Amino acid sequence: MEDLLRTYPGIADVAVIGIDHERFGEAPRAYVVKTPESPITEAEIEKYVAENTASYKHLVGGVEFIPDIPKSNSGKILRKELKAAFIAGKA
Repeated sequence: MEDLLRTYPGIADVAVIGIDHERFGEAPRAYVVKTPESPITEAEIEKYVAENTASYKHLVGGVEFIPDIPKSNSGKILRKELKAAFIAGKA
């Protein structure tokens, strides 16, 4: 999913995590870093994913724009940090 999203114009970086969802159990949520001056919206990204993936991969968990994706020194995405931030924001 991340590879697909990186091909969309205006996206500089992206990370996708699974979040708890009462209907589906878990749903994908995208964290997107836009390129400077990019006008893309959450709705455009959700539509793009819906048109190019199976229904279970749709971004039911939403899209959030952030300034940068947390990564380890080796460049690995720190999904635990994104998930913890999501849970903290929900409380």
